[in-house]
Amino acid sequence: MKKQFSRLFLLCFIPAAIYSCSKSDSTNPSDNGNDGLSIGDTVSLSNAYTKGYLTLIANKTFYVGNFTQGTGVSTTDTSLSFATKNSTFYYSLTENQGDTTNYDIKFTSSYALSVDTSKYKLTFINKTFDNVTDSTGGTNILTGLAGMNNTYPSTDSVPTAAGWYIYNATTHIVGAYMTRTYIITNKSTGNYYKFHIVSMYSGAQPNATTAALNFPYYHFEYMKMN
Repeated sequence: MKKQFSRLFLLCFIPAAIYSCSKSDSTNPSDNGNDGLSIGDTVSLSNAYTKGYLTLIANKTFYVGNFTQGTGVSTTDTSLSFATKNSTFYYSLTENQGDTTNYDIKFTSSYALSVDTSKYKLTFINKTFDNVTDSTGGTNILTGLAGMNNTYPSTDSVPTAAGWYIYNATTHIVGAYMTRTYIITNKSTGNYYKFHIVSMYSGAQPNATTAALNFPYYHFEYMKMN
């Protein structure tokens, strides 16, 4: 999985003090696409069923880390986990928060990115997140589902396959396909986002070299393009 792992640019540095307010506490959001945040600001996504954090990493560009949803209080790690994780996680790109009602994307029990194809169009582009500047040249995913790209070491990534992750059958570790960016388009509004999944492990890194167990805690980045 060597060259296909995503850059984990937030692995070594998470702001020393994540703001004590939650995402829902933000007031007077700016209309510049930054949701009232300044670049480098980090807020908690925590609500009754969501944990994680949101960082504005560039203009109109957000990074979500340790994103998980569930119920109950974990007796082992209350900062990250729930007693019971949900089988499906929901997120609103529009509102920049976990939302089971007005969501734009969801992660399924098979760790696939999914959209409702009656409302959204999902395409993939074989470029890194930073190199995607518009929505042209993408391949439409008719099912609205992007899960496993391929199994390693049989082969590495498959550019024509829709999936975002590569499963290592030897180590049982999942790694993100670095040059895989998705375009998510709202069919009714025409608004579209570029979207890239960085990792599915807490801290964006597996906690063991074989059969890591610290998942699913999604890390992803996205930007509204229009």
